[in-house]
Amino acid sequence: MSNTTVKNLCLSQPRVSQPAEDSVSYLVHTSTQIDSEIVVTVEVPGVDPSTVNIQCENNTLHVTCPKGEVIVPVSIASDTSKIEANILWGLLTIRIPLPEAPVAHAVKVNILDALKKSHSKKATEELTTAG
Repeated sequence: MSNTTVKNLCLSQPRVSQPAEDSVSYLVHTSTQIDSEIVVTVEVPGVDPSTVNIQCENNTLHVTCPKGEVIVPVSIASDTSKIEANILWGLLTIRIPLPEAPVAHAVKVNILDALKKSHSKKATEELTTAG
């Protein structure tokens, strides 16, 4: 291939523009459910951990840092006050606990008719023994 052909190929390709400084870049992340929690992992290599900001509002988890941001929906029933986050080797791990499933239990049924009958039977017995 000649230099002219290579030059023409380069000129015919669309140019990739650089994003504006105020545009948002999204970080690589995954979200999986493990046992009774959702685990979100975000790749933040080379980021100072003190510059990572995590907020949860309106059932949405917002993670921001100098390299970009991540927005993750959170279950309405999740206890957002118990969210934990750790950074190790450029990997941010966020654990969101899921609500505990209600435990099945038996409910005792009171039979009111039987109570009324026993009370009236006792009252009748008391009247006959008193008289």
